[in-house]
Amino acid sequence: MKIGDLISIDDLTRDWIEEIISLAQEMEKVKNSNSLRGKIVALAFFEPSTRTRLSFETAAKRLGADVIGFDSPEGSSISKGESFGDTIKMLDSYSDLIVVRHKNEGRCEICIRDCRETCYKRRRRYGGTPYPSSS
Repeated sequence: MKIGDLISIDDLTRDWIEEIISLAQEMEKVKNSNSLRGKIVALAFFEPSTRTRLSFETAAKRLGADVIGFDSPEGSSISKGESFGDTIKMLDSYSDLIVVRHKNEGRCEICIRDCRETCYKRRRRYGGTPYPSSS
């Protein structure tokens, strides 16, 4: 299964959700794997969320990925005036997968437009929680 760009659970069909649950149950049996070995996951947190950031970072590392990123806008060049789109393009050039947490709707669409890989984002209006995944 290759999902591609996942912005909201509303983007998934029932079959995809059932397949994700089945895959997650299989992956629970293996706490550490190397399925993302050699990959770099970028965590771009434009708002603080320790629990969510650590859950993604832990999941990526358990799957063998290296993790880069920042946990607040102050930790990026946005604090010096760089645009959101340029920051995402820079992360895209350094990573294989980008996880974005941002308070403003529409930011993930910028990621999808500007990036060659996959962008995940929590959508506040649906109250959804992002879950680590790979494509």
